[in-house]
Amino acid sequence: METHLVLMKVDYMTYNLEGGVIFDLGNNPNSNTVQIGIEYEEPNDLGYIKLFHIPDSILLFDGSILWSGTGQQYFPDSLNSSVNFPISSNIISAIDSSRVNEIFIMPTNQDSLYYQHIWDEINEIQLVQEAYNQNFDFSIFCYTPSIGIGNPLEWDYFVYFYVQQ
Repeated sequence: METHLVLMKVDYMTYNLEGGVIFDLGNNPNSNTVQIGIEYEEPNDLGYIKLFHIPDSILLFDGSILWSGTGQQYFPDSLNSSVNFPISSNIISAIDSSRVNEIFIMPTNQDSLYYQHIWDEINEIQLVQEAYNQNFDFSIFCYTPSIGIGNPLEWDYFVYFYVQQ
């Protein structure tokens, strides 16, 4: 079986799936949870955040963060359309919050309710169901390119998980 690392981008305000990327890893993961390294420069005015897959240092995310303004997402620079992900007729209606891991910056007051909104958007996707049934966890990162006053309309969730096929 080959292991893939899947990234899905979900809009922060609408919870609409905006697309995704599949990284072919080839080998078995060392964990049920995607292991992610973080490089972060605090935005006094301009900062950034980069996420890397551990142990092979594959870049998973790169984006700037502005204190007064809006940063830019550099990677992934393109996503597969959400229509390219096969849908399954089976639905896993609720996610166990113990299988959700927060990565770094998250808006305050997050709880399983927010996870459920994200889950409701992606739970019909065949890859998501396969990963869930294979007991892989889901890691969620909230990219906030604008902070300080910040504009939630510019924010996005990134969901990372392994799946074997």
